[in-house]
Parts: sequence; C-alpha cells; structure tokens
Amino acid sequence: MRYNNILLQQKLDRLRKVFRCKEVINGIIEHRYDDLRDLVYDTSRCLKTQPHSKTVLFAAKIYYYISKYLKIPCNVPRELPIPVDVRVAKMSILSGLLEGVNA
Repeated sequence: MRYNNILLQQKLDRLRKVFRCKEVINGIIEHRYDDLRDLVYDTSRCLKTQPHSKTVLFAAKIYYYISKYLKIPCNVPRELPIPVDVRVAKMSILSGLLEGVNA
C-alpha cells in the first residue's frame, strides 16, 4: 500500500490525540452536537488547545458539512471564526487575489 509518509510521525501523533477524544467521537456519532459551539468547546478541551485553533475549527467545519449532507440540523453561530490556512492566505495576498491588501 502506498501512502504519503511525509511527516508520518506527526500524523500518527494527531491520530493518537483524536482517539483520546472518545466522548467527542461518541457525541458526533450520536448527533449530540446541534450547535457547533459545543463541538468546538469539547474538541478544544480534549485536544488541550484553543477553541479558535485551525484544527478545531476545521473539524467543526467538516462536521457541519456532514450534518448538512445527512440533513441533520446544526446551528452555525456567526461568532465562530473561519479556519484560515496560513499558506493559502499568504499566497492569496502575495498573488494579488485580494483587493485592498498590500503584500
């Protein structure tokens, strides 16, 4: 089997962290997160990181997409920030794709 083994140890460490979040995983499976604030809070607490970290917000975004696809109601509060990938943001700015932003 072929797979991308770049930063493999880092990826394995992330998976180990996720497996410690059994309560969050069970909540997702049982559709207990009808408000993304709860999922963001529980995930950040489990991963011992900030609620506005990219990893936590990206997980919430993916949960929202899955919920929408499955037609499961899910509240998306406006105060939740949009996850930003630093590399994509930097390239967007440097390429001139964003109006009113100077590199």
